This record gives sequence, structure tokens and C-alpha cells, in this order.
Amino acid sequence: MAAVKLINHQSLSAWGGRILPVLVVSLLGLGVSAVAFLLAGQQEALRAETEFFRRADVQHAALQGSLNRQMESLGGLQRRMRTSPRHVGGAFHSWAGEIAATHPEIQVIEWAPRVSHEERPFFEDNARRNGQVGFVFRERGPDNVPRPARQREEYFPIYFCEPLRGNEPILGLDVAVGQTARETQQARDTGLPVVSGRMRMMQTPGEQPGLILILPVYRDGALVDTVENRRVALNGYVRGVFRVQDLLSSTWRGAAVAGVETLVLDASALNPTNRVILFHASKGLDAAAQPPSEDEFRQGRHYESNLQLGGRRWTLLFRPVPEWWSNQLSWLPWFIFTGGLGSTALAVFYIRAARRRTEVIEQTVATRTEELRQTQNTLVTAQRIGRVGSWEKDLITGGLVWSEETFRILGFDPKSYRPSAGDFLAIVHLDDRVRVESSARAAVESNAPYDLEHRILRRDGQELIVHELAEVLRDAAGRPVRMIGTVQDVTERRRAEEQRQLMERKFQETQKLESLGVLAGGIAHDFNNLLTGILGNACLARMETSSGSSIHAHLEQIESSSLRAAELCKQMLAYSGKGRFVIQRIDLDTLVDETMHLLQLSISKKAVLKINLATGLPGVMGDATQIRQIIMNLVMNASDAIGERSGVIHVRTAFLHAGPTDLVGLIGASDLTPGDYVLLEVTDNGCGMSAETQAKMFEPFFTTKFTGRGLGLAAVLGIVRGHGGALKVSSELDRGTTFKLLLPATGVASVESKVERRLIPQWRGQGTVLVVDDEDGVRLVAGRMLQKLGFDILSASDGEKGLEVYRARHESICAVLLDLTMPRMDGEETFREIRRIRPDACVVLMSGFNEQDAAARFVGKGLAGFVQKPFTPDELRERLTAFGRAAKN
Repeated sequence: MAAVKLINHQSLSAWGGRILPVLVVSLLGLGVSAVAFLLAGQQEALRAETEFFRRADVQHAALQGSLNRQMESLGGLQRRMRTSPRHVGGAFHSWAGEIAATHPEIQVIEWAPRVSHEERPFFEDNARRNGQVGFVFRERGPDNVPRPARQREEYFPIYFCEPLRGNEPILGLDVAVGQTARETQQARDTGLPVVSGRMRMMQTPGEQPGLILILPVYRDGALVDTVENRRVALNGYVRGVFRVQDLLSSTWRGAAVAGVETLVLDASALNPTNRVILFHASKGLDAAAQPPSEDEFRQGRHYESNLQLGGRRWTLLFRPVPEWWSNQLSWLPWFIFTGGLGSTALAVFYIRAARRRTEVIEQTVATRTEELRQTQNTLVTAQRIGRVGSWEKDLITGGLVWSEETFRILGFDPKSYRPSAGDFLAIVHLDDRVRVESSARAAVESNAPYDLEHRILRRDGQELIVHELAEVLRDAAGRPVRMIGTVQDVTERRRAEEQRQLMERKFQETQKLESLGVLAGGIAHDFNNLLTGILGNACLARMETSSGSSIHAHLEQIESSSLRAAELCKQMLAYSGKGRFVIQRIDLDTLVDETMHLLQLSISKKAVLKINLATGLPGVMGDATQIRQIIMNLVMNASDAIGERSGVIHVRTAFLHAGPTDLVGLIGASDLTPGDYVLLEVTDNGCGMSAETQAKMFEPFFTTKFTGRGLGLAAVLGIVRGHGGALKVSSELDRGTTFKLLLPATGVASVESKVERRLIPQWRGQGTVLVVDDEDGVRLVAGRMLQKLGFDILSASDGEKGLEVYRARHESICAVLLDLTMPRMDGEETFREIRRIRPDACVVLMSGFNEQDAAARFVGKGLAGFVQKPFTPDELRERLTAFGRAAKN
């Protein structure tokens, strides 16, 4: 027993003799080295942090001083405008030019006077006389696109700006409406300068954002001590527009801010997405491709300061550039630490010599074990983030191993399920299963690449799209032993890509149809001018020949052909959305029933026409002739699709309360909203259409028939768009086609009324009529028609010449026949000038466009009438008789 105790005592002594000195020396040396390292490191960090704070303060002070100087300069212009009239064109440009020269970071300086509703015409005319061509008051709509200003009691248009060149698009824009409306009212009520939030610039759309400084200008000497007095005394606004990048870059150009990155935030922004004003990178370093977010900026070492500017609070976030921060820290702490460790190592070298090899091996094993654990955790995390799982299959034993993310993607529980190849194939979509099996077999047998996408059906019923990538590992003899691969969930990415492609196709289709519509409308307008000469001269020639003459029949044929050409023009105008609609409330059931009687004898003899009309349908607002054209076109197309084989054409009407899903896939009006609609459906079981044909079916003059019949479905689409409706088409080859037309419901339908024309063949006028048109043929034929009716004729080739004639002869001129579209001065401006010369002047408008579009500009202005080109002598006589002006004179 005593011997055992002696052995234990000796073992402990030996351990203490070897280990204890090493431990004591090591701990002491390590402790001293660590303390010295920490103290030196803290001193280095404190020095670097102090320098960083100093540089951030330099930036803050530079920005504050620059903004104060700019506000002071614009404040000087504000004070000058208080004592000056609103029309200070030259003086404003001189004053603003001085400021712009001193502060090049100001993009433009604007003056927006207060203008009452009664003063608006004077301001617009005065601006145009001063060289601002086309100047009108405008405002930003909900879509941020400028449009003519609506009628209001007062306006604040941008009347002057410096510099003018490049900023013409903003002239006339009402600053009290749109993006800066709230800030403009705040400046008016407080009397203080107000700065807007970050906004897109109208002068340079798509480029860097901007800010606007708004300063209210009150009448000199007016009381502005209360909100009410300030609103009464307001004379207008001085506004300074800044590009944010230019403003801040010019401010910090001279400041020593190398090594500091700045994020400028608008803490007053109501929309969180507009908080970031600018990210400014350090001098000498490239800016990041994408500016960091606010959260990312706050995560590391940073410095924050606030700046009050024009009623807004800006937050400036500064952070040191990692490279600059690293350069501020010297190697001294590491030298101290390394020296301490070296001294300690020398002290324990001989003590640790015998044990060193074992300790190194143990430490290496522990380190590698920890690295392996960390690597495994990193791999699991990376797979989860990327939605990429891994798997490994033993091709000899058939064993299969899945990663944690693979279990999640495929919908199995890793705690209760053991992976197997059979179960995996069972969840592969049936249509993709053969492809997956053949790809795996080819990879094993011939080393073919295993890279494919396919669908899976998880046990919870969810369908996913996965991307698999794998390779086969072989032994030294070339035999396959293992297959290692990945599986990635790409469902969201693929669906997003499909949605993007669908939106791109719709956008391209819309652009194409709109472009073709503009072209069709222009061609129809010009063609109507030509037809006016042809039809008018043919009518006049026929009136001068006897009915028994052979020439008489030829002239009638010319008139008939001209009228058919005019109908083609109407179809082209309908395609462009500018067709002449006689809008009234229509009972669609009655219209369909009447049209079917006309079509019974026109459709294929092999086609059976079935009609299913709903009862009690609400009415629709539209042009009965145009809607009838749609019905006839769709039914005749269905008849042609059936051809010589037997088939059925089914026409039905119904009431539809459309929800969001019912409006998906519609073609036509883009602003349809859920609500009540009247449905017209035309279905046939004919040959159907391929996808390629469906993509082109609404193009003008496209046809699958041996000979085309006109604009066809292109005209149908134009009419539908003009009525605020939409079409939905579904078709399959050899299974037929269905067209669904949706028109907005407006209430109880009333039967289309028919008004008989009462012509007065013997009526003749007297007096002088002035014909103003830039087309020689139109002027000549209109003059001859009027001479036939008993009038004397004066003519002019454009609006300016027409005004010259009217000023000289207005006492003897009883009526003016005026074209709408002319060079130099159009019909609208000519009409306005004629009414100034003679307020009761009788002016009849003529145009190739429809009456609704052309005469809409003259509503309430005393237009005597409208005549659609081309027209006949009888139509011109009817129009002049209806208004009676010429006869009275």
C-alpha cells in the first residue's frame, strides 16, 4: 500500500515538474503580450476614430455652408421679386443669371406667378407672342405625365426659367399640382423656404433625381402675419431646381474627405423608398455599383448627424472606407504582441521540447475538427439560402444520401424518412419521368451530362420546378461507383421569367397596334381630302349632264366607288380609334336580331346559325352602325371558317358582372375595371386558328383568305377600343373559334332611333362664302359646289391668308367653310381670330376626322356646324340649310 502511494506521489511530482513551469511561464507571457496588444490597439483605434469623426464633421459643415449660401442667393431673388411686377422677363433672367453663374450646381431657377382663371388667356397669348411656341398651362396627372391644366380659380405656371435652353418642357407647368403640391402649399402658408423630397426631373427623365427649393413671394407691403393674410398676399413662387449629385459633389469637391463614404437620407420622406437622397463614395475610390441600403450602412462603424433644410430633416450617415481604416492602424500592436509571444516561446522552448510533438498533433486534430464543423454549417446555410440541395448515390449498393435542403425541397421529413431512388421517381411529374430516367441512365452508361429541369409533385400537392445537375465518379478501371449532384428549386424564378416574357409580348403588341392605329388614322385623313375632290367633282359633273347621257352612268359609278372608298376610310379611322361614332343608348339584343336577318342569306349554306339572346339586358352606349359592323364581321369570319363543311355558328348575348379574373387576357381598352358588362359571343366549330395566325389576326390587311375584304378584325379592334370595350379570343385548329366582346353596361336599353333626313333640293343661298383649306382640290370642289348653291366664292390656302381675306371683306362674307388641319395656322386658331374680328361670324368646320374629335375643341365657342370629308353637294346644302346663317345674310 505504501509502495502504491509512493508511485502516485512520484508521478504527480514529475507532472508538476514538466507542466507547471511551462504553464506558469506561458500564461504570464501570454497575459502580458495580450494586455500590451489591447492597449496599443485601443490607442490606434481611438486615433483613427477621432480622425474619422473630424472628416465627417468637415463634410457636414461643407454641406451646411453650401446650402445656406444657395438659399441666401435665392432669397435675394425672392426679395427682388416682391417689389417687381409679375411680368419681369428681362430683369428676372438678369437676376437669375447672376445666381446661376455663381452657383452652377443649380440646374434651373424658375418664376411661377399667381394667375387667376380670368387672366389665363392673356398669359398664354403673351407667352406665345414672346416666342414660347405652343405655350399653355399644364399640370401633372396621376401618371406624372403633363397634360393641359383643368379649369381652376387660380394657377401657378412656370412663366420664366433660367437658363431657358434645355428647360422648355417645364414652361407652363402648374407647380401647385403634382409632385410638389404639398410643399408648395406649405411654403405659401408658412412664408418660409421649403425643400421638396427626392423626385424625378421632367427636364432630364431617367437621369439622377433632383430637389426643388420653393420660396413664396408676397405682394410688397402686404400683411403676411397670419396664414389667411399670406394666402391672400401670395404673388407667386421662386423655385431653385438642383440635381442631387451635382449639388453634393460640388459641395464636397474642395473638402478633405478621402476615406469617408456618405449616405444622405431624407428623414421627412413619407415614402420609405424615397428616403435615400444620395450615396457619395470616397475620393480616389470607385463608387459601388449599387449604393448600400440604410440598414447596411448602419450595421458597421458609422457616424450620424442631422441637418435642417427648408422644413425637412436630412440625416447624414458617414462610415470609413475599410481600406482607409486599415491604413490608419499601424502594425505596432502586432509587433508588441509578436515580441511578447516570441519571448514567451523562447522561455518555454526547452520545457516544451519533449511534449511539443504530441501537443501539435492534438491541436491540429482539434482545429481540423472545428473547421470541418464550421464548413458543414456553412454548407447547410448556403444550401438553404440558395435553395440548392445536394445528394449522393452509391451506384454499387444503391444507397442514397440527401442533404437537409434536399429533404425540404422534395417535401420529406429527414427524421422519419430514408431516401430512395424509387420514391424520388414517384414524385417526378408523370410527363417528365421518362426524361429524368433516360438522362440518369445516359450519364451512368456514356458519361453524358446530367443537366435538366423538370417538375415534381410534393406529397403536400404543391408542384415545383427543379433544376438538377450531377456527374458520375468512376474508379481506376472506369467503372461508375458514385453519382453526386445538386437539386435547386427554380419555381419562382421560372414563373417570374414567364410572367416577364408575357408582359413584354403584351407591351410589344400594344405598341405595334398603337403605331399602326396612328398610321391608319393619318392615311384615312389624307385620303378623305383626296376623295373630297373626286366625289365633289363627280357630283358636279353629273348635275351638269342629262340623265340620258352615257357619261351620266359613268359619273354615278365614280360617285359609288368614292363612297365605298370613304367607307374604307371609316374602317381605317375605326381601327385607329378615331371613327365617327353616333353615340346613343343601344339595345344589343335588338341590334343582333336585326343584323341576323341581314346575314341569313350571306353566310355559308352549310352553316347553321343559332341565336341565343338574353332577356332584360342593360343598354350599352355606342354607335349602332359600328356595333353592327362588328357583328357582321365576326359572323362572316365564322362562316368562312366553316367553309364547305357542315357547321354551326352560335351567337349569344348575356349580362356579365366581371371580376378581376374575367378581365385577364382581354385585348382592347387597357383600363377596364371590374363591374357590369354586356357580353356578345360568336362561336363556330370551323377550322380554327394556329398560334401564329392569332398573333397576326388584328394587323391591318392580314388575311388567311384567298382575297382579303378590307381591314377585317383590325377595324373590329379599333371600334371596340373606341367604345371602351375589349375582346377575348380562344381558338384551336380544327376545333373552332370563340370571340367574346365586352361592352360597359349603362342601364336600360332604348331602341335605336332613326331620323329621316329632310333635304331641300330647291334651296339656294346668297352672299359670299370664304373657303379656307390647304388642299387645292378641296378648295376648288367646295367652291364649285357653293357656286351651284348660289353663293359667291372667296378662297385661301391656309389660316393666315384666310384671316387676311376676312379682315378685308368680313362685311360682305356671310359664312366661312374652314379646314381643321393646315400649316402655319390651323383651323382652331383661325376660328378664334375670326371670332375676334366678328363675334357672330358663321363658321362651318370641315375635316377628314370624325365630328366628335374635330368639333370637341370648339364646344361652347359658337361653331355653326361641321361637315365630314368627303361630302356631296346635297350634304353641303343640308348642312348650310340646317344652320340657316347663309340664307339670312
